Amino acid sequence: MHRVAYTLREEGYPKESIDSAKHYSELYFKYVQSNAEKDWKQLRAYANTITSRKWVGYLDVPETPKSEGIRWWRSNKYDP
Repeated sequence: MHRVAYTLREEGYPKESIDSAKHYSELYFKYVQSNAEKDWKQLRAYANTITSRKWVGYLDVPETPKSEGIRWWRSNKYDP
């Protein structure tokens, strides 16, 4: 989560972009930890609003609830 903020700041992105990316990361890890369908839906809804942003490549935007990235974070029990 912090990596995204620091990287975007270093790349010169405005605060609004950084805040949006941080919000997405919070939703992402909320879903990773909860595995709740409502959290997946919230994550996907927000992901759909940011897919055209230049900085979206810095994020993991999964297509499915069981994507490789999500499985990796869960198997490693990551807690941001």
